Order: sequence, then structure tokens, then C-alpha cells
Amino acid sequence: MQMVLCTFRKLKILIVFVKTDLSLKTNIMQRIIKEGTWKYSETHFEKIILVEQDWDQFYEEGYSEDEPYLNSDGLVYYLYFGDYQYNEHRIISSRSISIPFLSSNEAMIHAESEMQGVKWNEED
Repeated sequence: MQMVLCTFRKLKILIVFVKTDLSLKTNIMQRIIKEGTWKYSETHFEKIILVEQDWDQFYEEGYSEDEPYLNSDGLVYYLYFGDYQYNEHRIISSRSISIPFLSSNEAMIHAESEMQGVKWNEED
């Protein structure tokens, strides 16, 4: 923390600079639990991943009217479409993300009924 005392038009102002590291702000969990592909066009398949996490991607504290959308275990599931990467905070990012689901089964049913040619990779 850095403090600077300034004078502006005979008014003394104390400015406080606080450096925060978002990766240390909260201890969040996010993990890929299933990977596969879906038929984007007649000749092109795109990646799809099913992600389990313990925070609501679309909830903004202080702005959202409702509570975070989490199941009774404190988890929520999202489908990510296309190539993905991890950002500087180790959060998965992709071109497109689904609505939230309260179970992995619900997310998989949605993907298989709403998208063509969904094929999940075999589990090890």
C-alpha cells in the first residue's frame, strides 16, 4: 500500500494506492471433467469441454440481483466451445461458453440435444 498526500486548491487529499493480485483474491476451483468434439459444419468439428467449478461465471457481487447459481455442493457446470486456453489467473477461456448447469449430466444432455454430432472422448 502506498499513500500520497496532495494539495489541490488548498484542499488536502490523501490518495491510497492498493495493489491487488486477483489470483490471490480468492481460492477458486475450476477443472475440465470431460472433453470431446461437436459437428460445427458438414466438414468441420470443434472442441467442446465440460468444466466443473465452484463459482458462478456470470455472477457479479454488488451488481447481480440473485445469489450465485450453484448447486447444493457449491458447484456449477459450463460447456466451453472451440479452442480454449488458460488466462493469467489460470482460468479457462474460450470463444464461447454455455449457460450454467447444476449437474454435469444436465450439461451433457443439453449439449447432445442442442448440438449436432457431439462425441465425448473415452475416459481413461
